[in-house]
Amino acid sequence: MISACSTAVSNSADLSVPSEVKLRRVCDHCSARRFRCNGKNPCGSCTRRLYNCHYSPFAKRKPRLVPPTKNNAQAGFHSFVLANPPSPPSPAPTKPKDSVRIQTKRRLRFQQPRTPSSVPWYPGGAPDSAANTMGPQLRVFAERLETTLRNLYTADLPAFSVSSPAFDPGHLTPSELACLHNSIPPSIPCTEDVFYHPGLIYPLVQHFFDSFARFRPYWQKQRFFNHLAANQVPRSLLSSMVAYSAQLYPCQENYRHFIETCIAEHTHRAEQLVAQELETANMDTITSALLLCLIACNYCEVEKMDIYGSLAIRLCFYLNLHSVDAPAPSPTGMSVADAKSERLWRELKRRTAWSIFFICSIARLLGKVTYGLDLDLVSIDTADDKVLISLLFLTTAADGPPTYPLVIWPLFNKSFGTASCNSLVRIANRLTYHRRRCQLGHPVSMTRICEINQALKIWRSDLPEYCQLDLVPTRTRYVKTTPLVLNGLVHFLHYLCYFYNNSTLLLAPVRATHPIEVYHCEELATEAFQNMCQELIVPMAAVPIALRPLNCFFYGYFGFQACLLNSADGAAFNVPRQLKLLDHVYVLLSDFFPHSKFSQALAESLGSLLTKYNLRWDPPSANMEELDVEEGENCEAENP
Repeated sequence: MISACSTAVSNSADLSVPSEVKLRRVCDHCSARRFRCNGKNPCGSCTRRLYNCHYSPFAKRKPRLVPPTKNNAQAGFHSFVLANPPSPPSPAPTKPKDSVRIQTKRRLRFQQPRTPSSVPWYPGGAPDSAANTMGPQLRVFAERLETTLRNLYTADLPAFSVSSPAFDPGHLTPSELACLHNSIPPSIPCTEDVFYHPGLIYPLVQHFFDSFARFRPYWQKQRFFNHLAANQVPRSLLSSMVAYSAQLYPCQENYRHFIETCIAEHTHRAEQLVAQELETANMDTITSALLLCLIACNYCEVEKMDIYGSLAIRLCFYLNLHSVDAPAPSPTGMSVADAKSERLWRELKRRTAWSIFFICSIARLLGKVTYGLDLDLVSIDTADDKVLISLLFLTTAADGPPTYPLVIWPLFNKSFGTASCNSLVRIANRLTYHRRRCQLGHPVSMTRICEINQALKIWRSDLPEYCQLDLVPTRTRYVKTTPLVLNGLVHFLHYLCYFYNNSTLLLAPVRATHPIEVYHCEELATEAFQNMCQELIVPMAAVPIALRPLNCFFYGYFGFQACLLNSADGAAFNVPRQLKLLDHVYVLLSDFFPHSKFSQALAESLGSLLTKYNLRWDPPSANMEELDVEEGENCEAENP
């Protein structure tokens, strides 16, 4: 109570508004805008623009004019203007009304910046036995994590493991030190550490926000810098952001040594800090682990990628984030009654789910694929030191042998029809079951393949109108990305079922007995691939940047993989018709990873594929007009 009163007094002194003066109910920043303030504190306009709400006092009224009557006319008053109005008696000094004082104090209290809670979040609130149950297990996992990182072979890679020593700033050249003295924003505190110098932190963090728009939970760069100046950003999150942004940062060749040194040092610090924060894990710890997984992925370090991916998975299960539509728990320091807090909690869970799927797609790129998952592997009590994140593609159902692809987990949402999702899940379950049996040596009949194709066709025709895919955003200032991502994942899973159902794996055993049906199935897969490129991959260049880290890589890689799947072992592959679409796939991938070894590997794979069909193709873009028409016709004749 004392602190609240002192805050109110200090703010009232700044505003120079007496306590007995009544304030307006409308914020001054919103009164002249299109979106007016509704009396809630703080208002949405000021929150979005990082302003403090300001309420001006009511203006004093003019003295009332006495109407002309018979009595005041005889008394010598003017009919409209008072010549010498009598001075009102001075009121006795009294205390202000309680309602006015409480209302003023409440408004001044909302003007204070609301900082996020640094208390660790537990599902359903922090229990009394939380430190006794989860603390020792996470501590043991941290020790195994450190031991595994020490034993990794990193001779040919930048030394940013836990065992690597700290870098000495004395090794920097004068030109590299000179590049640190750039424009420094006043909100960032300057430290003696050269790797936390504002001239280095500011451009890299700005490049990170330019690549990942609306990075939750900060949403804006200025808000992130304000939290950074107030020492409210965990050092593990800051170091992982700087290290990952430095990998994609375009710089001159003479500064490349300094950038590599910065990546190694900040990754080394982030790894140490993440291991120390496991006992008090929160969403920032999960984000740091995912960024470390991406850093290891760009260096093609499979072991580290699995380690930090499994760490993120374990923490998501620990914080109950794997169930996207579960009732929102009450994290410590947040009120369940506040709808804004509940909405923030759900958005954090969705962000974690999307990040996990993005990591899983990278694991698929490395070829680490399995078709089943033992649920004991993802529990926190497992004796293994890590969980292969590629195992999380599929999870076993509780009532039988069919398996559910993990990609559909965030699809059970009100923005998409639940019945449509369930029907598509059942189709994907049957397809996964048939593919697994075919890998074990039990071929699938042509009747089953045609049944799945017919079910996919019926599912698309019965789709409600509000579930149709529309990747063209409306002309609004703030685009709601959640329905767009969820709808895109649903339709992408639909096309993915077409590819896998009509792949060489299922069609090869029945090619000799049903040649006509196999030919139609291959044409159906080719048409589905072309439709997916036109509806999903190509429009990705026009969607907001916030969707590209997930969708461009996700759709682009699987589209490329589907093309390889349909072109293997003599399957039908119409080269002239699909070459332009393959170019779109590669451009999206190379745009997301401009300095990654993955883009180079994809360029080599795509180049070898086109060389197989005797086509000329120069990365990073292919031009259909430069192709020889006769050469394309010959390839089409060889591969009908």
